[in-house]
Amino acid sequence: MQSFGWKRKIGLSNNSAAAFTGGGSDNEELEQDVDWLTASKRPKISGLSLEDAEAKAKRLLSEGIIYAEMEKWWTAINRWKEALAYTPNDHTIHEMMAQAYIQVGEVYPAVKSAEQAVLLCPTWWGAYQTLGRAQLGLGEVKMAVLSFERATHMQPDQMELWIEDLKWAHSLLMKIKDLQAEEKRKSERLAADTAQIFELDEQIEENKNPASTTNTSKQQALPSASNEVICESNMKSQSDTHKNVDFTKMVKIRIKHCANLQLKNLKN
Repeated sequence: MQSFGWKRKIGLSNNSAAAFTGGGSDNEELEQDVDWLTASKRPKISGLSLEDAEAKAKRLLSEGIIYAEMEKWWTAINRWKEALAYTPNDHTIHEMMAQAYIQVGEVYPAVKSAEQAVLLCPTWWGAYQTLGRAQLGLGEVKMAVLSFERATHMQPDQMELWIEDLKWAHSLLMKIKDLQAEEKRKSERLAADTAQIFELDEQIEENKNPASTTNTSKQQALPSASNEVICESNMKSQSDTHKNVDFTKMVKIRIKHCANLQLKNLKN
């Protein structure tokens, strides 16, 4: 972009010497303070008249322009602030303050001043141009492109607007969109790779689980099988015991024992 310049100071005096003289002399009082017809003191009018206010605002505006051309930005801003105290609706002062704020890197005040200039004079292409430059400093490239487009619609014969402002801002916007698209593609690839990694992990776990399940079932089957073996062995041992016992001998012993008990009772 082109360096800072005061190309839009239309209607302002370029005479540096006359800039400090306008409004410097006060109006001479032609009448006395006392009205002899009524014998009463006339009230004094406080403050400046409309002509004096405009003259002082013009002088402060011219001083600010001189300081801006000397690259004394803050001094110029202070002069313009004083001028706004007399003419707060002067859109040219707000626009020049926005330019100075851009030079000192104060992007937020620059945007505010440019927006005020647009609000006061919405049909002035210069205000939209400065607003777009301030928005670029703030990083709002899309909004800057819109501001430059409005300026070119109002003043289509300004090649500076087309080449140095709109074209350059549009190229920045395209680069930003390309970077955003590349970041989106990277994030999508990363998400796909992450999903593939999780899928592979699940497959590995599934391949491990059948073996562990088989081992567990085998381990669970072992106690039941051993229990069956033990039960079978017990039943077999019991059956073997029943086979070895002589029931006839046991009956004879039982009868003999009962007979002995009866004989013992008879003796008593």
